[in-house]
Amino acid sequence: MSLYLSDLLQKDYNSLCEKFHKALFNSPDRREAQLYLKKRGITRDLVEKFKIGWCPLGAKVRESLERLKGRLIFPTIDEYGDVRSFSGRMLVDKEDVKGSEKRWWNESYEKSFFLYGLDASALNIIKKNKVIIVEGQPDVIACHKYGFDVAVALMSDDLNLHQISKLLRFTNNFILMLDGDEAGRESSKNIRLKRFVTEKTKGFRLRGAGVNFISVYDVDLYTGGNEYDPDSFLSKYGADGLKLKLNNSIKKQKKNRTGDSHG
Repeated sequence: MSLYLSDLLQKDYNSLCEKFHKALFNSPDRREAQLYLKKRGITRDLVEKFKIGWCPLGAKVRESLERLKGRLIFPTIDEYGDVRSFSGRMLVDKEDVKGSEKRWWNESYEKSFFLYGLDASALNIIKKNKVIIVEGQPDVIACHKYGFDVAVALMSDDLNLHQISKLLRFTNNFILMLDGDEAGRESSKNIRLKRFVTEKTKGFRLRGAGVNFISVYDVDLYTGGNEYDPDSFLSKYGADGLKLKLNNSIKKQKKNRTGDSHG
C-alpha cells in the first residue's frame, strides 16, 4: 500500500474501522473477543480510545484484508484521525498457533512513517512535553491503562528520521521503553546511534525553540534477571513500579551526562 491513500480508499478505511468497532459489541460471534479483552483488563474506555474492533468470520472485506477475519482488530490511526492500516490478533495463546497462522497479522503498508497510538497520545504529549516510545500495540494500551498516556509504539523495527520528525512537532523529550529481551536491547542500541546523529544535526531543531535538540533517555526493563516488555512489567509491578523505574533511570542518566560534560 502506498503512503497516501486516495480520498475514496481513506473514506473506506475509516468506515471499515467503525464497522469493526461496532462489531465488537453487536456481532453474534463477538463473545470470544470480549472475553479476551476482559481477561486482559482492557476496559471499555480503552476500547473506545484505541478504536479496538472485531472482524466477524462472515464479514465482507477487501481481498487484501481477508486475514483479519476472526481476529481482534487494532487500527493504526494517524494524528489527523485517519485510519492508515489494520492489525489483527488471533484470540489464542502463542503456543496454540499452528502452521503459518501467526498470532498477529499486520497489513502491509509504509510502517516507518507512522506510530501506533499517536492519535490518542498527541495532546498528552504536548501537555506533558514528553513521549514514551514502546514496541507494540499491547504495550501502548497497557501504558495508557496505568496512566502513562504519552506512549506510542514503533510500527517498524527501529525509530527512524520520519518518526523523529513527526514527534518533534509535539515534544523533544523522548523516553525509550523497549522490550527487555535481546531484540529490544539491540533496537535500543540502534536508536542511540540515530540519536547521536540527530543531536549533532541542526536540522532537528524545534520550530521557534532555538538550539534545543532531542533529549533521549533509555529505560531498560530487564529486571532481576527477567526480561519484560512494558505490558508484562506493568502487570507485575504496576504503575508505581514503572514510575520508580522511569525516575531512577532518567535520574541516573542525567547524572552521568552532567558528569560527562564536566569530564
